[in-house]
Amino acid sequence: MQGAYQDALRLRLITLDIARRIYGDSHPETAASMGNLARTYCDLGRYADAVPLGERALAVTEAALGPDHPGTALRLGNLATTYPDLGRYADAVPLGERALTVTETSLGPGHPDTARRLGNLAATYRAIGRDADALPLEQRRQRIDPVPE
Repeated sequence: MQGAYQDALRLRLITLDIARRIYGDSHPETAASMGNLARTYCDLGRYADAVPLGERALAVTEAALGPDHPGTALRLGNLATTYPDLGRYADAVPLGERALTVTETSLGPGHPDTARRLGNLAATYRAIGRDADALPLEQRRQRIDPVPE
């Protein structure tokens, strides 16, 4: 599997380079490429490399599309799931909460992305011992998507 991630990394780097040349550094398409590269770094366990890209992707997306756009929620959610891998739970919680709010508001309470955000935030809450906060989120997620991720 490691080889597939290395291949993906090579392709993601090429894609980001192309996006930067075509769109520039402040375009949502470039931000999407940054976000995809950040996720690939996470897949490789390279969280310290992923975070700055994820943060930049969030900043570009939010500036271009606004704070209440589903794309912004995606970037928030991705960063919120990366921070815990570096032990940064205090940073992850507000991003996860905001990702859930934006997703639920923009896409609706029954959308699969809302279920994903609920599950991710519940996992973060559990990791920091906030089981009482995690349980209702997990129950809501199960009503939307009864098959766990």
